[in-house]
Amino acid sequence: MRRILLPAALILAMAAAAPAYASAGLPKLMSLQAGSYAATLSGDSPSAHTGANVLTLAIFDLPEGAKVSLELTGPAGQVVSVPLQPLRIVEGPADGLGEAAADDHGATDAGGHGGDEHAQPASYNARGKAELASTGTWTAVLKIEDAQGRTHEARGTFDAVKGGPSRFYLGFTGLLMGASVTYGAVVRIQNKRNGGAR
Repeated sequence: MRRILLPAALILAMAAAAPAYASAGLPKLMSLQAGSYAATLSGDSPSAHTGANVLTLAIFDLPEGAKVSLELTGPAGQVVSVPLQPLRIVEGPADGLGEAAADDHGATDAGGHGGDEHAQPASYNARGKAELASTGTWTAVLKIEDAQGRTHEARGTFDAVKGGPSRFYLGFTGLLMGASVTYGAVVRIQNKRNGGAR
């Protein structure tokens, strides 16, 4: 019986680990400081990679009327402009769960403020897709033009790796398949020892 329970426990432990990884939020690539404005740039995977990357930009206490732009400069001098699309708050049920769920990504239109206190941690949230043509060190250039016409700039670097399936996904899938095969083999051996009884 112990031989059957061990593989089953392993499968359950790995299955429980997947939602925990997914719920940890978007992987942060860097923090930026443009003048008095603090910002974070996050990606859709643990590291930037060649090919399409979905980037999320959050800026705190951005005043109304400010303009935001984001460019990426590659190791060979390539310049990629990231078309930022503001994210909006999605109202949830009356119990407030929907508002809390919107905290991670909620925002009004560009330069606006959230409609309630839940949106205040980041007054600007936007997402855009960037195509990275090569591996190496890339530089993110964030520019914020305030209502008075002053431009504040911040730069930060990140490394882009060769694109492909997520290593976490491949590793988790391999472990799950291995555990399933092991479990099946143990069950067959146990059934043979018991004379084929189930």
